[in-house]
Amino acid sequence: MSDPAASHTVWPANPFWDFSVSLYRRAGVAQACLELQERHGLDVNLILYFIWLGIARGFQVSHGDVAATIARVAMWHDTVVRPLRAVRTEMKDNAMDAPDDLGDALRNQIKVAELDAERIEQQILHRQNLSNAPDARPGLPVARENLYAYLKNLGIVRNSATTAAVETILGAFEP
Repeated sequence: MSDPAASHTVWPANPFWDFSVSLYRRAGVAQACLELQERHGLDVNLILYFIWLGIARGFQVSHGDVAATIARVAMWHDTVVRPLRAVRTEMKDNAMDAPDDLGDALRNQIKVAELDAERIEQQILHRQNLSNAPDARPGLPVARENLYAYLKNLGIVRNSATTAAVETILGAFEP
């Protein structure tokens, strides 16, 4: 999520993407999201999506909503986003005798492709169109419940490190 201007693709409007970029840039959020991704295999886009549903729309997800949302993006995430990330990461960690300037240029192109793939995933999520209840109350409490519902759906037990990462992300909304 580091450079949304890097792609030359013309993207349709997506308030979820705009929200994600803004949140991800706040102090500590990127690190906390990546910690949850690395420690538990979470999809950062889903972390952001469940928060956005609560903050922006007041939509509280059910266990079924979480499962359906995960299933909706699983194939894209597993066959496109993760492989691009794996190649980029491997190139960063292991030069494989590629000349530095050429290896770096290719890795940067892969990084742009990875970001585009994540943005497409966000388009898929945004189009999901979960509808608000008539008494919806957008805000942090709903976002918190949504995020913990995502963790629970995956069988992730709350511990101090997980709770700290979640609260760091949600703390970005505190004044």
